[in-house]
Formats: sequence, C-alpha cells, structure tokens
Amino acid sequence: MTDFGVFLEIEEGIEGMIHVSELSKERVNSPSDFTEEGVTLTAMVLKVNKKDKKIALSVKSLERAGEYDQVKGYMHSQEVVASNLGDLLKENLGTNFGKD
Repeated sequence: MTDFGVFLEIEEGIEGMIHVSELSKERVNSPSDFTEEGVTLTAMVLKVNKKDKKIALSVKSLERAGEYDQVKGYMHSQEVVASNLGDLLKENLGTNFGKD
C-alpha cells in the first residue's frame, strides 16, 4: 500500500495497481481508509502497458459496470411501452386519432 494507491498481486509475480481515485465511487483520502494489507479485492483491468509492465486496476469501474448491468437487466425485464406521445394517444384514443 502507498499514499497513491494499492498494489494487488494478480498471480505470483504479476502485480497491478489501483490508484486511490479508482478505489471507490466515494472520495478516498488514503488507501488505508479503504482497505488493509492482506485483504482480497476484486477489481477490473483498466489498462495494460506492456512496455512499462504496468497494469492499471479499478474497483470503482467494476462497481459501475455492475450497476450498469443491473439497470440493463431491469430495463429488459419491463414491459414494452409506447415510445412517444403519439403512440400513447393512438393506443388510448383509437387508431383514427389525428385523421379527422
């Protein structure tokens, strides 16, 4: 752990880093406010820099992706609704609406 982020061992000999700004959607002043050494964290890979051998990780992006999936699932589970006012009026007033 450093002042600017948390290093995670992805597997033996391979580490990635979560910058303090990527730890949470909420403001985190210090990584020690978010986690402690030895705790297992789940994070999303943001970027792999082969040249510099760096892997950027994010807990915040993983949380957002999960929220997006929840909203997407909810929207797909809803009934199909008329997409505009004209369609709603035609449904409620009959198909001859607007033809007089």
